[in-house]
Amino acid sequence: MRNSLLFIVLLGLLGACVPTNKRILLQSEEGEDRSKQERKITQVDFQYKLLPGDVVSINISSLTASEYNFLSSLDTRQNERLDPLLTGFLIDVDGNIVLPHIGNVKIKGLTVKGAQEKIKTLVATLLNNPTVYIRLVSFDFSILGEVRNQGKFSIYDGQINILEAIGLGGGLSDFADGENIKIVRTVNNVSTIAIVNVLKEDVIASPYYYIHPNDVIMVPPLKTKNFRQNQSSNLSLIFTGLATIASVVLVYVNVNNLNGN
Repeated sequence: MRNSLLFIVLLGLLGACVPTNKRILLQSEEGEDRSKQERKITQVDFQYKLLPGDVVSINISSLTASEYNFLSSLDTRQNERLDPLLTGFLIDVDGNIVLPHIGNVKIKGLTVKGAQEKIKTLVATLLNNPTVYIRLVSFDFSILGEVRNQGKFSIYDGQINILEAIGLGGGLSDFADGENIKIVRTVNNVSTIAIVNVLKEDVIASPYYYIHPNDVIMVPPLKTKNFRQNQSSNLSLIFTGLATIASVVLVYVNVNNLNGN
């Protein structure tokens, strides 16, 4: 009986442990030569294209004297305390922004760099040797589940991959299921759910390696976590069951001894 109890306790402890290969990111395939100093994986080309609802900040400078540069007020970086979302330009439903003295400029479907070039071409007809700088200031994504810091995050880079996103969330928890991370992506009112395995190196080649604005990243727990959370109650039930069985056995043995006498 003592050996049986010990076996059950050890089994419970082992069941609560998470194997190392369930927590290490970017693992190579089994049997692959790991002695190589470097491995090359081709990424999916990603350049975010601006959409209605996006907000961009614009800075325009030129060799034109400041008193004649009527677009210098567009520089949302002049006062760092200002919220770029409030001082930026919202792309309307038709894909346009409205620039002072210029009017509607359609930048929907362009990359940030493409939008810069388009606006620079327009401004060059009004200012001397202009420089245009644009950044996307409405890049938000959410990360939920088995990370250390859940929540909604805002970046001003315009390009972030899933590993960096997880890093902003404080990293995966000890019981995160890195093999089955869900990414919910909505484009034109159509939502797509994709499963991403960040434990394998080939995640770098996934079309979901780069995060898009308004993506929701959901990190599920391993089954081990559920076992551990219920471990105390599970062991209590096991010990209660064993005690009951032991009592029945003792009664049976005693009854047989009495009958034998």
